[in-house]
Amino acid sequence: IMVPEIALTPQTVRRFRRHFGDDIAVLHSRLSLGERYDAWRGIRSGRYPIVIGPRSAVLAPVQSLGLVVVDEEHEATYKQYDPAPRYHARDVAIFRARENDAVCVLGSATPSLESIANAHREKYSLLKMMERVPISDGSAVLPSVRVVDMRNTRSSKGDPGIISAPLREAIIKRLADGQQVILLQNRRGYAPFVMCQACGWSPECRDCSVSMTYHKVKKHLRCHYCGRTERLPDRCRSCGEGSLRQLGIGTQRVEEEIKTFLPDIRIVRMDLDTTSRKNSHHDILDRFGRGDADILLGTQMVAKGLDFENVTLVGVIDADSGLFMPDIRAEERSFQLLTQVAGRAGRADLPGEVILQTRNPGHRVIQYAVRHDFNGFVRVALSEREALGYPPSGRIIAVLFSGTNEETVFALAERFSALWRTTGAGFPLLGPVPSFIGRIRKQFRAQCVLKIAPGHSHKRARTVLRTVIDDFGGLPRGYRLSVDVDPIGIL
Repeated sequence: IMVPEIALTPQTVRRFRRHFGDDIAVLHSRLSLGERYDAWRGIRSGRYPIVIGPRSAVLAPVQSLGLVVVDEEHEATYKQYDPAPRYHARDVAIFRARENDAVCVLGSATPSLESIANAHREKYSLLKMMERVPISDGSAVLPSVRVVDMRNTRSSKGDPGIISAPLREAIIKRLADGQQVILLQNRRGYAPFVMCQACGWSPECRDCSVSMTYHKVKKHLRCHYCGRTERLPDRCRSCGEGSLRQLGIGTQRVEEEIKTFLPDIRIVRMDLDTTSRKNSHHDILDRFGRGDADILLGTQMVAKGLDFENVTLVGVIDADSGLFMPDIRAEERSFQLLTQVAGRAGRADLPGEVILQTRNPGHRVIQYAVRHDFNGFVRVALSEREALGYPPSGRIIAVLFSGTNEETVFALAERFSALWRTTGAGFPLLGPVPSFIGRIRKQFRAQCVLKIAPGHSHKRARTVLRTVIDDFGGLPRGYRLSVDVDPIGIL
């Protein structure tokens, strides 16, 4: 039984233990080496017939495999990036089930376009659940969704509002009725970046080409890619002015804003900053589930598979945060995230409500999410992907070059690109171009994308790629060539 986040493991284990007792093993990276070894040995010996965990659980040494369930199969967390091998746990699950003559069930309210395309091709059997499954004995209906246009929202200080008046009023009303609230803001920290109002300077990480995020709790700047921290400067390091302004909205800032109008509220925050300790996911969700907290605030962790019957309101602070990323799956992921978090409201007898704060209320992703129109979104997205030859119509392979010297990295990428165009057997290659984040952990990055058009042989493209890599020869010391077959993102 596979879940997309470690945070979902405890509640899944509880459900299965109610039906199957203690013959269940749990596998995930937060276990100690001894705990993982004990679980692995018990699985291999047949003591535990059921295994639950995130993506690595698909590699569990189950001896007589009969069923693999991939819950929330659309989630990007099932993809392993670094270190290699860069596998997708959903694809491994399908392969293992086929090799063992077992059944593989891919479950999701918002399936990936790849899975939907496979169902249309009758490679998969599509089973539809036409009614929402309630937690209790009552009926469960989809929540109503409201959109708040944040373009016209300002705080009393004239700053862009964080919590709009409709969302604030809804929170107060639900809490007064003894109900609970989930709030999603898919950025952690306090302010995503800091900027000098005089000259526009912004502190960047010395090792990564990204702005550093301000964390107010510890009063420091932090890089969310390499983990580097440093003190927030008193003045601008470029012009010497003392007019540094914190811009953007992180979960810490949302928490602070809520406490300005609900100072005594019991709120728990769930993001990478609060879940670094062992069992922290379980502790946060257990506290919220017992009713010891009124509001659960977090990043995308709070959007996945949580079942709390007393949650009647879900608020999305910034529904636009992922809409305009330069990635072919940006709209798909945004729609999935909004639809999934909306599904956390009204899961029992009490009706649910969802409020989306956005500066793009007319955007099609927002409109499809408001109507819960998955089929409408899929029709449009699939037709565009087919016209452009992108997955699931065509396929892509990403080739990434990285190293400590920017010129050398791009020289290697250019040489590979030239070699490919000479011997690449007609498969088009895009690039090389700088990666969206051009440097991470002192490593400059450049990438090429190999496109495999619909109807062309993916196996043949991989064979040609191996030949070109062999002809390319070795790399200078400290430089790296990485190949990602079927990447889920090309940033």
